[in-house]
Amino acid sequence: DKILDLFVNAPCKVLTDDGINPFTQEQFEVVYDIMTNRAVFPIRNENGELITLKGRTMASDYKILGLPKYFVYYEVETSHLLFGEWINKDYIKNSNNIILFESEKSVMKAYQSEIYNCVAIGRKSISRHQRNKLLTYGKEIIICFDKDVKENELKVISKMFKNLVPVSYTLDRFDLLDSKDAPIDCGIDKFKELIETRIEFKE
Repeated sequence: DKILDLFVNAPCKVLTDDGINPFTQEQFEVVYDIMTNRAVFPIRNENGELITLKGRTMASDYKILGLPKYFVYYEVETSHLLFGEWINKDYIKNSNNIILFESEKSVMKAYQSEIYNCVAIGRKSISRHQRNKLLTYGKEIIICFDKDVKENELKVISKMFKNLVPVSYTLDRFDLLDSKDAPIDCGIDKFKELIETRIEFKE
């Protein structure tokens, strides 16, 4: 964990502009990498052990500069990890369901809205290790992926939980989100509406 001392301990504007307040950034240990101009957050396992770091560029013209939007500092296997599990696991154990997001920032946004029964897989496809870890909680899985993920893709992921735990997914049937928004991006009211109108997977 001493590696975190190499970074500037301060809120990062790119995340603040995206709706993640300084208190939440502090809870998730967001720091600033002055060398690469990135907002950096730790990736920890369920026991809080630091596995790697993920950085989001602060450069608005990163595409023109040929910079990756996200950068993983240590290339280690993370397909067994659920981001946010280390901070939310006690809430998950006492909840009726688990909200499964794509991105880490969605977990942060949910956290600051006092929604703690959620984790993120950090990608669009879920690994068997992540699936098995979710199953250990024995809770309904609510898949809350970004709007650009099609329903047939959501059904493929849902099938991984078929006959094991109840599974459902949010789908923006009422055009509440912009084209690449995550369900939590447009405020708590729209998020709750998406959750309430989620589709139960029965295939």
